[in-house]
Amino acid sequence: MRLTLHIGTEKTGTTTIQRFMYVNRVGLAEHGILVPMSPGKINQRKLPVIAYNPDRTDEFIKQQKLNGPVVRSEAIKRWWDEFREEVAHFNGQRVLVSSEHFQSRLRSREEIERLHGLLSSVFDQIDVVLYLREPVQTAVSLFSTAVRSGANMTEVPGPQNEYFRNIVNHRETIQVWSEIFGAQNMRLRLFEKGCFHNGNLLDDFIHASELPAMEYAFPPPQNESLSNLGIGVLSRINARHLERVASNTPDPRYERISSVLCNIFTKGAAHVPAPELIQAYRAAFAESNEWVRQTYFPNRERLFHDPDYEAKARPVQLPEAELQALCDVIETLAGKPPA
Repeated sequence: MRLTLHIGTEKTGTTTIQRFMYVNRVGLAEHGILVPMSPGKINQRKLPVIAYNPDRTDEFIKQQKLNGPVVRSEAIKRWWDEFREEVAHFNGQRVLVSSEHFQSRLRSREEIERLHGLLSSVFDQIDVVLYLREPVQTAVSLFSTAVRSGANMTEVPGPQNEYFRNIVNHRETIQVWSEIFGAQNMRLRLFEKGCFHNGNLLDDFIHASELPAMEYAFPPPQNESLSNLGIGVLSRINARHLERVASNTPDPRYERISSVLCNIFTKGAAHVPAPELIQAYRAAFAESNEWVRQTYFPNRERLFHDPDYEAKARPVQLPEAELQALCDVIETLAGKPPA
């Protein structure tokens, strides 16, 4: 049986692709392609977790309450058994799996090798679909997502940030995954509209994954980035709820505020990093990008058509007192007067 494994990277339309897979799972099954539900209905996130080293902990491990090695080991065994059984009972020829956490969370060679060993025990052929995005754009989008998730940061972290660096250092990603899964099995795509098949991300994913011609449902874009004002407001709201975020304590009022702001503040001027930060990212990953270009995209003059950030004026930032006053209004309308 053949597996198509979409591994990311983060901020390359992965949520949109996963929603697309979910809404078309019945039609794909009729064409002999399984979109499994046991590892996760939208993001099949349990599969990368199965390959974690035993001492690895992240927010998903905490959310699943995998406290202690015994509970964790039992859960991972159960998840893997459920996935294998779902595949075994499917009367088809292919399986389609997607999670950006394959690339972003499996950071050691040992973990990727463990994943390969597990998957190779079930599948005869494994294709790896990987989208690559220009590093500065990726960093800005990661920054927006961090604020959406409760962070109170007000500026994009620099290229020395371990998490950001791992996602945008495309040479390192390609080298380790191709060495383990086979260079001939890598399906590399550039996350640029001008590079998409038919100028559309989902058409491009259909093309890259060699999915059949059928009547597809196309969901709207998911998880859009916040505007500059949205980041400014929500990051300050988050700062007022650090204790709740740190303890992962449910707070319906905060969740309601966050949800409304994330829905409203996707329009307007985008966040533009400081010029020195843009140059730092470009310098840090110039060699990596050039290696990828020469190795996989030699007909391109440059790997990415970099956004002309220098021509963009940074959005006007409201004075701190006005941003805090706006937060006061939001919190008051949400049902709790500010302290």
